[in-house]
Amino acid sequence: MLLLDSNYCVESASTWGILGYLVMIFKIVVPLMIIILGMIRLGNALVGNKEDNTVNYAIKALIKRFAIGIVIFFSPTVINLFSSMIFNEKDFTSSPNYCVQCLTNVVGIRDDYGNSMCSKRVK
Repeated sequence: MLLLDSNYCVESASTWGILGYLVMIFKIVVPLMIIILGMIRLGNALVGNKEDNTVNYAIKALIKRFAIGIVIFFSPTVINLFSSMIFNEKDFTSSPNYCVQCLTNVVGIRDDYGNSMCSKRVK
C-alpha cells in the first residue's frame, strides 16, 4: 500500500500540512457554529413561544449540540492517540504516523530550528 511506504508521508508533508490546517479550522469552526445555532434556537424558543415542551425540546437539542461539538473538537486528538498506539515508533518521520501527526497536530510538529515540519518537505 502506498500510504504505508516509509517515504510517502515524508515526501508529501506539505500536502498533509495543508490538510492539517483545514482539519484544525474545521475542528474549531464547526463546533462553534453548532453551539451558536443551538443557543439561537433556544433563545427563539424562550422568547417566541411560552409552551414548556418547546423550551424543553430546545434545551435538550442544545445539550445534544454541545455533546456533538465536543466530539468533533476532540476527534483529531483521539485519532492521534490511536495512531500513536498502532504505530509505536520513536522516530515518527519514517512511519505512517507522520501523516496522522501532520493531520491532527500540524502546529505542534517542529524541527530543531522551530520550523513546522508539515509545511515543507523534510530532507
